[in-house]
Amino acid sequence: MKVEMSDIPKTNVPPWILTQPAFQQCVEEAISIREFRENFDRLNEYKTNISLRGSPIELKIDEASGRLEDSMRQFINFVYEFIYSRLPDNCFGYR
Repeated sequence: MKVEMSDIPKTNVPPWILTQPAFQQCVEEAISIREFRENFDRLNEYKTNISLRGSPIELKIDEASGRLEDSMRQFINFVYEFIYSRLPDNCFGYR
């Protein structure tokens, strides 16, 4: 899956990292784990909604208000700071 820079919300992550396959794989793995997403929201006192809680109308409101984009930005920052930046350089084989 190719990610375009325009698809990624503004983050504190260095822009060149966002397009690295190793970082994209790290984010994809993290977001694929339901418990990880739920606990991320819990740690943020449910101010984020990465786990997509709520009814379809609530999710549409989150999308329209920018809450989902902001949640994703925070999630990407979290993955970078607490997972990706702590991994050894050779763990992906192409980092």
